[in-house]
Amino acid sequence: LADAVAGSGSLADLDVSLNALGGVGGALLAAGVGRSRVLRRLTLDRNGLGAAGGAALAAALLGHEACALVSLSAAGNELGASAPALAAALPSCRALRRLQLPRNDVDDGGGVALCEAFAAHPALRELDLSSNIITALPIETQLRLARRLGSAEGGGARGSVEGGGSRLDLSVDLSGNVLTSPPLAHRAGSQALGDYLAMLSAEPQAVSRIRLMVVGFGGVGKTTFCGAATCPPEVRPTYAAS
Repeated sequence: LADAVAGSGSLADLDVSLNALGGVGGALLAAGVGRSRVLRRLTLDRNGLGAAGGAALAAALLGHEACALVSLSAAGNELGASAPALAAALPSCRALRRLQLPRNDVDDGGGVALCEAFAAHPALRELDLSSNIITALPIETQLRLARRLGSAEGGGARGSVEGGGSRLDLSVDLSGNVLTSPPLAHRAGSQALGDYLAMLSAEPQAVSRIRLMVVGFGGVGKTTFCGAATCPPEVRPTYAAS
């Protein structure tokens, strides 16, 4: 099958979902995908690829300048630890518009890497990371997602984001992940935190009350930080000096 995929000049769609490729079979098929110049849609759902199969797929796509994929789905494969490698390979998939990786045990590190890759990818329009084990996205990552989505309403970095026609139907689905808002134990400067609060307040259903704990020794600036984070934006640049 891998040789057929690599050698075909017309195979544009391949769906091998609900098989038992496993890590070894996934690696063999990935090698063929990495040599194809015409394959546009690849579905690998529920094949037990595991992290090894995911890493092999990432290695095959990395640097594949002739990659023609516009859609890649690998739902329910326990890709887990291979998520950062897949994220690193996305820039090589210049035509990719749709990436579906739900139910893959993707953790915080993999989730952040994939969301950052989405934010930086000019062609990618849909990212599905639903029902994984992501618990937090740093405020800076959420802001970059919001900017990619084209408006401050990108607060869906906490759940599912659906873009309107003017935003070319961009979407990020993080539903089914136990995310905290704001993300606990992640540092952010006063400007980023202020931008994050503004992003939340600009949602269709504005968030006006959130939980925030600022911890530090006496005299280190907790009160100043909280004041800078909640003061009017036009005051913030000079607040610390007041």
